[in-house]
Amino acid sequence: MSDLDFQSPVFRLERVAEGVYAAISADEDWALGNAGFVALGARTVVFDPFASPRAAEALRRAADQYPGRAAEWAV
Repeated sequence: MSDLDFQSPVFRLERVAEGVYAAISADEDWALGNAGFVALGARTVVFDPFASPRAAEALRRAADQYPGRAAEWAV
C-alpha cells in the first residue's frame, strides 16, 4: 500500500504508517536489502539506504515526493 506516486525498478514502497515507508528490494543486483524513510514534518529520515548509490538515490527521490517534506536534507 503506497500513497506516493513513485515507480522504481529497484524497490517498491510499502506504507507502514502515516509518513513511514518501507522500500522493499525488487532487484537484488542493485538494492541488496531493504530500506525506508520516515517523514517527520520539517525533516525526513532515510534509513539503511541500500548497498548502491543508484538505489539510495532512488529512495531519496521517493522521500522527496512525500507531501510537506522539507526542501533541505540534513546530513
